Amino acid sequence: LCRAELEGEVAAVREAAEAGATEASAALAATAAELEAKAGEASGLARTVAELEAEADERAKKLEAYALEVAALVKTGEAAVAEHERAIEALERQMAAADQDATAQLCEAEAQLARTSRDLATAEDGRLAGLDRIAELEEGMAKALEGAEAAAKESSVAAAKLKAALATLEEVEAAKKAAQWSEAEALKREAQWRGEVDALQALRKKLHNELIDLKGNIRVFCRIRPSKRELRGEAAEETDGGALVPVPHSTDASGEVIHVVDDKAIGTDSGLRRYNAGVRHQFAFDKVFDGGSTQEDVFGEVEPLVQSALDGFSLCIFAYGQTGSGK
Repeated sequence: LCRAELEGEVAAVREAAEAGATEASAALAATAAELEAKAGEASGLARTVAELEAEADERAKKLEAYALEVAALVKTGEAAVAEHERAIEALERQMAAADQDATAQLCEAEAQLARTSRDLATAEDGRLAGLDRIAELEEGMAKALEGAEAAAKESSVAAAKLKAALATLEEVEAAKKAAQWSEAEALKREAQWRGEVDALQALRKKLHNELIDLKGNIRVFCRIRPSKRELRGEAAEETDGGALVPVPHSTDASGEVIHVVDDKAIGTDSGLRRYNAGVRHQFAFDKVFDGGSTQEDVFGEVEPLVQSALDGFSLCIFAYGQTGSGK
């Protein structure tokens, strides 16, 4: 009985072992299949990563090419801007020279017009004198004719007087023609010079307006007030950017300062303030006047606008600044 039971138990154990082996084989096969699937996915991911890396390399190369193109375009644009600025400066010089030439020609034309007016006055005086002479000659001719007619029948002397009277008549006619010609010529010359003066005035206005348009119809100037040191005759502090000028009503010992970069830009430095220590800014203008600029320097920049006002154009010069800044 014990042997039979043992054999039964052995058979049961064997069946359980076979079942466990079957389950283990199935689990191993499933694990292998899962590993193969993951290996396939990893291979696909590896290919995707490789493709992405290749695409990233290609995009990086394109970006480098684009960067080179942009740098070349920037250089080209800067060169074009510089060339344009040089052309504008050259044109401004030409327009200024043309304006000076036109002004000189206008002055010469006005002087010539004055001379012509004097010549016309002289011609008018001569014409009046000629008319008086003509009246005298006509009166003498009338008397001579009367005497000639009375004595013509008596002697040859009458014939001579008649001949003299005719000569006097011819002289009177010539004097009349000369007086008329002088007056007409003077009037003609006056009209000619007046026309030239008007043409030169129109040319001057045209060149002046073109020069103003080139400089800009709206311009902003900046004038820096001298520091207290400069007003007292002391030298101003200097840095690499130019002379430093303390801003009025500064709130601390260091103070904000401004300096002239060039004749068209200024820079600001915040000094030692904690909230913005070392912060610098730069501002561009059409013209910058430093603390040593005079009233004559400022007027030299706005003088063309005065001429435009005299020519009949509307304009405005607007000064802006805090109280006591010297507007």
